[in-house]
Amino acid sequence: MGLPRLRYTVPGGPGVQRINFPRQIFALNARRRRVGSQVTTDGGVVQYQFQRFEEIIEPEIDFMLTDKDFNREIKDFWGWVSKGKTLRFMMDPDDMVFLKLDGAAAAGQKTVPMEFTDGLVVGQRYYLTNWRDGWQRETVEVDTINAGVSFDAVDNLIYSYDAPNGPDETADRVRSRFYFPKLVVLSTRSPLGELSANRTTFLFRARSAFDTEVN
Repeated sequence: MGLPRLRYTVPGGPGVQRINFPRQIFALNARRRRVGSQVTTDGGVVQYQFQRFEEIIEPEIDFMLTDKDFNREIKDFWGWVSKGKTLRFMMDPDDMVFLKLDGAAAAGQKTVPMEFTDGLVVGQRYYLTNWRDGWQRETVEVDTINAGVSFDAVDNLIYSYDAPNGPDETADRVRSRFYFPKLVVLSTRSPLGELSANRTTFLFRARSAFDTEVN
């Protein structure tokens, strides 16, 4: 397992920036919260009415102030993302699956058709998520993989998923459980807190931001 990593992009500047954590984090609070219902109408006719969920994460690590490179990288990172810019967080850079379905996967069966299967590992567990609203999500363990086509889960699916016609963004997804591909921070307050004369903590709170333009 690799070490946690942050990634963000500064357009027109240094471009993609990566921050490798010096050690494993000692706390990761990750949860979902409901943020209300959404209704889409067409001529006054309700097409969809559903609850929308978003994820909240709070990773925390302590490090030595003598680790000057990490300290500087964190300050540069915060100077950018505290302006509402998006970031990625991954617990393990070797486990960053974020893939779209390529068709319907029905509740009560095991086969999940995929646009790609790159990165999927037999025996690994992933989130399978309804992408429009996050209402339906379950953890699936991969049993077998038909490369480039589909995978079979160990257990039957609880919910149904799909890749409807239209923008690719509407397709449901398979995602590594500790990979968060698009977040925005929830506070502009400094994420650094002093533990002692030589040690400090780095802790921030962020939410999923798939309704936010990538930057």
